[in-house]
Amino acid sequence: MGPVERSEARPGRLPGREVRRLLLRARRRKLALGVREAVVNLRYPVLVGAAVAALGTTHCGSRGPLLDESQCGPGTVLVNGQCLPTDGGATGGSAGMGGSSGFGGSSGFGGSSGFGGFGGSSGFGGSSGFGGSSGFGGSSGFGGSSGFGGSSGFGGSSGFGGSAGFGGSAGFGGSAGFGGSAGFGGSAGFGGSAGAGGSSGAGGSGGTGGSCNSATTDCDGDGWTVKDGDCCDKPGPCSFTPELVNPGAIEYIGNAVDDNCNGMIDEVHPPCDVKVTQTDSSAPLDYARAMDLCTFTQQKEPLPKRTWGVIDGQLTLADGTGTPAPVSHAVRPRFGKGLYPIRGQRFAILSTGAAAAPGDSKPPYTPFQPGKQNGTTSGFPQDWLAAHGGKLPNSPGCPGPTGSQANDPVMLTLRIRVPTNARSFSFNSFFLSAEFPEYVCTPYNDFFVALVDAGVNNNPPDKNLAVYIAPDFKRYPIGVNLAQGTNLFTVCDDGPTGCAGGVPGTATCASGTSLLAGTGFDTADQGCGTPPNASQLLGGGTGWLTTAGNAKPGDIMKIRIALWDTSDAVYDSLLLLDNWVWNLNPAQPGTN
Repeated sequence: MGPVERSEARPGRLPGREVRRLLLRARRRKLALGVREAVVNLRYPVLVGAAVAALGTTHCGSRGPLLDESQCGPGTVLVNGQCLPTDGGATGGSAGMGGSSGFGGSSGFGGSSGFGGFGGSSGFGGSSGFGGSSGFGGSSGFGGSSGFGGSSGFGGSSGFGGSAGFGGSAGFGGSAGFGGSAGFGGSAGFGGSAGAGGSSGAGGSGGTGGSCNSATTDCDGDGWTVKDGDCCDKPGPCSFTPELVNPGAIEYIGNAVDDNCNGMIDEVHPPCDVKVTQTDSSAPLDYARAMDLCTFTQQKEPLPKRTWGVIDGQLTLADGTGTPAPVSHAVRPRFGKGLYPIRGQRFAILSTGAAAAPGDSKPPYTPFQPGKQNGTTSGFPQDWLAAHGGKLPNSPGCPGPTGSQANDPVMLTLRIRVPTNARSFSFNSFFLSAEFPEYVCTPYNDFFVALVDAGVNNNPPDKNLAVYIAPDFKRYPIGVNLAQGTNLFTVCDDGPTGCAGGVPGTATCASGTSLLAGTGFDTADQGCGTPPNASQLLGGGTGWLTTAGNAKPGDIMKIRIALWDTSDAVYDSLLLLDNWVWNLNPAQPGTN
């Protein structure tokens, strides 16, 4: 029988048309509450995304298509893109519109503990039900004086459909409401001509969504269109920040986004440093691999193929000229007995002597004291030196270095296209020197620099990231003289320092000597002091440091990492490099 006949045959039920009307109101009320929260918090993209998703907007993901009337079966009617029953009966399974927890089920809209029960004692028309004294249509009910349709109710003067209500003049669908002329979807509303999704609104032609056509336009302004492979051109389920999602991005693990548009989410790539099998390699890109930079690209690539990665590299002297001594660099799976890579299975080593520990080969070990004189010299990095007035910077309170050249220098230079979603980077380093402890705070201040050219203004003016930032915010290059007056040298034998003509001091060496085992810096030596207050190993080190800098997304940056002997060519120093990481947020540049 038809819907009206079923209603008449079962007293207490409303006609199908009435049910549809009430159902539609309930659905609108639920939608209004969700959207109102989104509108109030419009400045937070996640809530805007939630509101858009609630309205059925889809991109790079789907909530499912809306139905049309031809797809609705007998006894159902199309409401907001969904087929709903005309008689208040069930439409689905146990968790569906009409199941045990659905619209008409035991805990559903019309069940025993549902909206008010459809016809029972606490139901739709009972004493506390839909039409009772405190029910849906009673004095304080759904349609009463303060109810759903009353003076301040759901459909009253300030209610859901009233003058300031959901569908009223200032309501959800009214002239200033959600869908009205100044409402959410009206001419000045959220989806209107001046609204958040309108032609000049937050999602309009000057916004982030609205009328922008991704098929022909780069809607998120990231330089990639959909035809170029951009899988997320507007805010939506694919990402609330679509400008960070494109084939030029790096996959950021843990954000549940296909950042690089390769069809996979949060994929982890295996380390590439295992491909470096020649420890004394002279190929610069092997040193990039050893630092866990595993993607390589060309400087000029057409947009569909353009990605981030290392473009090229060089191994030179400190001023960018010449060729360093073959023994001054290596790629190894360990150094000594206890120093292993932080990530992957290899790290890069630079040295002013031989890049080897006792027992190593290719290149072979040479004691760091008195050291190996490789016979190479060069100028200092000229742009960095010019930033310091033509003089080498020095640690506070220590004598200045002598000479005008870098002794036994080696420099690794890498040019890299930055991922389009990266704003900073970091890598780890471990500095060791045989100048410790005797020549701490002397002119023989061996140190290293990490100079970055990255097209941003939030890196140091002298470009050097390998600096210690003192309490007075002055910056000093990472070198052996910083063992005086700072806690930078932590892997060493604590005791006196500077006993060979330097400024006397003391090193506390918080991390002890265990990481020096087997490195050659652990050899017993006269050192400084007398037992029990003595520092009597050949050298010491900083422990693993983290160096960070900033970069311009999608731009080509250059990093130069250089090490040299200062003031003479003896008592060698060594540097381990590993674990390059891209970050989505800017960093505080420097080393700690």
